[in-house]
Amino acid sequence: MMIAALSGMRVDEIARIKAGDIANGCIEVKEAKTRAGERLVPIHPALKEVIARRKAGKEDDAYLFDEIPTPRPGSAIERSQPIVKAFISYRRALKVDDRPPGARQSRIDFHSFRRTFATKARDALLKGAAGYSPWTLAEVLGHGREVMELGMTMARYAGDETLDAKRACVGAVLLPSGLLISATSEECCAPVQ
Repeated sequence: MMIAALSGMRVDEIARIKAGDIANGCIEVKEAKTRAGERLVPIHPALKEVIARRKAGKEDDAYLFDEIPTPRPGSAIERSQPIVKAFISYRRALKVDDRPPGARQSRIDFHSFRRTFATKARDALLKGAAGYSPWTLAEVLGHGREVMELGMTMARYAGDETLDAKRACVGAVLLPSGLLISATSEECCAPVQ
């Protein structure tokens, strides 16, 4: 949950992080929903310690979250499914729900962390945060920038955002002080039925 809240990464991207994907203070997303999703995501300062601890002693091809069961080849189950199920249980235990009348599912889901990251980065920019632009935020999130207003100018002609701009964007996202998001490995990694 902390990685999602402080990186804007999709749950599937988080579940597939391997030790070898982490270098120079970034996570390289090699498999993504779209081509734009293949990107470098700077590691938020609040995540450096936990990511370093999880990476320590692992071979490059080992998953950062190696306790998550890997589905059998050809299975329709995605590696991230235990994370999503654990989040639903955690959210329900906290009695956090936003379900319109008659709806089967809550509007609060794991993807809410990604939306919150985008909102916080945008709000920081509007309050004067420096060193990045809306195009940087799109790139950090893995969204195509050419479809944005001024897309050709800012995406094709100006080129990719700098790593410093991406670091500024990620670093501008702050969680409320004293907030601790946690779940035990047992909650996160129960086998999928």
